[in-house]
Amino acid sequence: MPAGLRRYFKNAFRWANILLIVLTVIVYLAPYISPAVFWPLSLIAPLYPWFLLANILFILWWIFWRKWNFVLSLVCILAGWGYFTAYIGLHFSAAPEEGDLQVLTFNLHDLKDLPFKEGGRGRDMRPLLDFLDKIGKPDILCLQELHESPAAELAQAMGYYHHHYPEKGTAILSRFPLEETGIIPFENSGNSAIWADVRREGQTIRIFNLHLQSNRVSTETQQLSEQKEIDKKYLRRMRVILRKYKQAALQRIEQVEGIRAEIEKSPHPYIICGDFNDTPLSYTYHRLSKGFLDAFRQTGKGLGTTYARFPPSLRIDYVLYAPELESSACKVYREKLSDHYPVEAWFKK
Repeated sequence: MPAGLRRYFKNAFRWANILLIVLTVIVYLAPYISPAVFWPLSLIAPLYPWFLLANILFILWWIFWRKWNFVLSLVCILAGWGYFTAYIGLHFSAAPEEGDLQVLTFNLHDLKDLPFKEGGRGRDMRPLLDFLDKIGKPDILCLQELHESPAAELAQAMGYYHHHYPEKGTAILSRFPLEETGIIPFENSGNSAIWADVRREGQTIRIFNLHLQSNRVSTETQQLSEQKEIDKKYLRRMRVILRKYKQAALQRIEQVEGIRAEIEKSPHPYIICGDFNDTPLSYTYHRLSKGFLDAFRQTGKGLGTTYARFPPSLRIDYVLYAPELESSACKVYREKLSDHYPVEAWFKK
């Protein structure tokens, strides 16, 4: 390659690297700026894993050319180390101990990813039951997008004799007795949040199961990804996605405030599970997790993404907990039983 052309490409890569770093730093601000103030920031925050990957590639590129420019992307990644560990768990030695409390959260997508029963009447839950058996039948299941009839069927099949599934697709199934239970009301929403006090070996823990406002753009984003031309239909779908996303982001802020108020009333240590429909670089997550610990960040290992559809790389399902509890391990299972992956956390006695 001629020296002039090589110099041109290096300059182009240098400026592209700088632009990437600027965009990454802007994304770092997303948790601190409410969508009510500037909602488009919440739209680009889910791109963080891709920005992270691009920064890593730039580091390798500059090292290959023996240029110190790699320091720029390296500093950028280190500056957002807390976000890095929210997506990639580094606790490879973390492991549950016998007797630890097992809590699993799972958005089941109304069982749409399970096969039909013979005759086509309802979904066959045997793959789900086999999975729960395989992982040792968790003590507590926090389920989203599972309505009353299948929740009752699952509870009976697995022997969860204590349960709370009042409305709108959220359910808590427990091997241990439930004391008080409650609902956190959401206005103008098909999503819901519930809680239940679980009594285990002389200790009461309040379990919150949350399904925050859905973006409801999965179908549109999938269609958009498959469309090859940028035409009127493409732009129309894009406008629909943006409108829905903005509305959902604003609704989640309202829901989080109600949830925080309810958590502060708890007389017991608490575990907060569910589908937040927002990433770790969101205002929703930042506000909801403030003062709590994230089981994956504390004891997870490997890739933490929990959404199994397009767009990829989303981590939107969590297990948070009060500081007086201690997580021993956290795992995301890559099981294709839903459009989400199940997340399990273990807690020491």
